[in-house]
Amino acid sequence: MSSRDFRQIYFYEFKLGRTAAQTARNINEVWGQGSVNECTVQRWFQKFRAGNTSFEDEPHGSRLPTLDIDQLKASVEADPHKTTGDIAKELNVHHTTIVRHLKQNGKTKKYATVSFLLHLTHNQHLDNFLREKRFRNQDDAETAFNEFIASRNPDFYDIGIKKLVSRWQKCVDCNGDYFD
Repeated sequence: MSSRDFRQIYFYEFKLGRTAAQTARNINEVWGQGSVNECTVQRWFQKFRAGNTSFEDEPHGSRLPTLDIDQLKASVEADPHKTTGDIAKELNVHHTTIVRHLKQNGKTKKYATVSFLLHLTHNQHLDNFLREKRFRNQDDAETAFNEFIASRNPDFYDIGIKKLVSRWQKCVDCNGDYFD
């Protein structure tokens, strides 16, 4: 049976004064469980009450823009740190479309990462240099670190490099655990 045929039955039942629940039950009893959904019947009853007795499908709005998967891949490969919102604007689609397609292609949500050596955070010189600085993004953090490197004199590095051997030995002695 076609959707249009079922709609004619909905209208017949509506005219008899039956409820949407009764109508759905009656149709499913005759045509098999799951033939119609009560919510669908309710929606058609609302149309009938509003005076709409057409059994035809209403025209749908224009189709949403389609996503070019190759463009999506190219955008992600060009800048893996780009947000889904940025990609959505670039490709002119909703950000949930981007999220869905990335997930389908095995891409997962990544949080901003910054690579650093744990012992650097214990460097008093670096701590003092970075105190109260705010970074909007990774580039700002890298720029600040490069400024720190440039601000040190050669003796600073000479002393630090000479300490490396003893610090590495201490790390080996501690089986790789961090220490003061």
